[in-house]
Amino acid sequence: MLKIGNFRRRFFTITVILTLTTLLSFSVHKYYASITKIEISQNEGLVKIYTQVFVDDFEKVLQQRYQLNVSDFENLKQVEKETIGDYVTKKIKIKANRTPLKLRYLGGELKNELFYIFLEADITAKIKRFDVENKMLQDVFSEQQNTIDVTNNKSIKSLHLHAEKPTGTIYY
Repeated sequence: MLKIGNFRRRFFTITVILTLTTLLSFSVHKYYASITKIEISQNEGLVKIYTQVFVDDFEKVLQQRYQLNVSDFENLKQVEKETIGDYVTKKIKIKANRTPLKLRYLGGELKNELFYIFLEADITAKIKRFDVENKMLQDVFSEQQNTIDVTNNKSIKSLHLHAEKPTGTIYY
């Protein structure tokens, strides 16, 4: 009887240790990702860009790159908006038919744990080649993965970009 009690205690202890180790290992290996949706509107002469990033990761990047501590993403100060716009337009670059587009930062919106970033650029010619560079958050998180979905005339094409491959090309 005594040996069965020791066995149960040891079994319980080992089970608890394995469970805790498994649970803690998930929090150590966080997945870093963003999703960017790009809509090419030939009729409007615009490229509309919507990027979503995890707000805690974005806060860390702003702190490390600019020593900027953003406390409230819903009520950004002018200097915070300008800094975010500067960062985003340096990290996302687009070319239409090999011509670089000038991106305009329109603003951002906080929803739950995600920060949505809005950009746009003017286009004049029909797009046959579309180049995208997205290095968002990769200067702090080398594991960062950036998925890009580009819609043009109801056709959706995707790119998966990361630190080793931060650029991609789509042909129409």
